[in-house]
Amino acid sequence: MTGNLVSIKTGTDKNKIFYIIKEDGPFLWLADGRKYTLQKPARKNRKHVQLIKSVYGIITTDEEIVQTVTTYLSGRKTNPYATIISGGRNVKS
Repeated sequence: MTGNLVSIKTGTDKNKIFYIIKEDGPFLWLADGRKYTLQKPARKNRKHVQLIKSVYGIITTDEEIVQTVTTYLSGRKTNPYATIISGGRNVKS
């Protein structure tokens, strides 16, 4: 599981994307490159995370983590039926 992107399902970091840097029994050590860096990762219970994407290659810096997460988020498909509020009226996207 190390080297994958995960989404947090519960807690203060709910719905945020993290990169797994280490596994330790029932816990995962996660970094997002900003608040939780490679030098000071977050420890999360593996039951509270959801695997969302495998990352190929080795990430060695916080900037690479930020770039990987940003690329993933910008590449997600949006819901074509979502309604966007623009100028006080609903507009189909």
